[in-house]
Amino acid sequence: MGSIKAALGPVNLPAPKPDIELQHSGLKVLLKWTRERGTDALRIEAANATGSFIHAQDDTSPHFLDDHPSPRPGLAAIRKYRPIYLKDGQSVGSFGDCRGHHRDRNVGRGGEAAELTQRGG
Repeated sequence: MGSIKAALGPVNLPAPKPDIELQHSGLKVLLKWTRERGTDALRIEAANATGSFIHAQDDTSPHFLDDHPSPRPGLAAIRKYRPIYLKDGQSVGSFGDCRGHHRDRNVGRGGEAAELTQRGG
């Protein structure tokens, strides 16, 4: 008599797709994420000035704080990220949705004001 596993065939689990939440943390951006079962880390790619995604960090424990410098007063910046899970140093699953943060620094009455919005796409 065969095992139940053999009778059912291989089990195909859905490919993990990370979901990140972006939050403002002082002058930095905090990427909040959770580990998916069977993964070791999260690869975070960030868009450069030309819009191409480049490797920013492999993060082994939630969460990731992007400490790239904020724009000078009066300038705006849009930071975009896309995550993918890793297992044994290799990408698994599919990229999560691209998330972006718009940072607009203005100096006025009362010091610095910041507008931060999260966008997908």
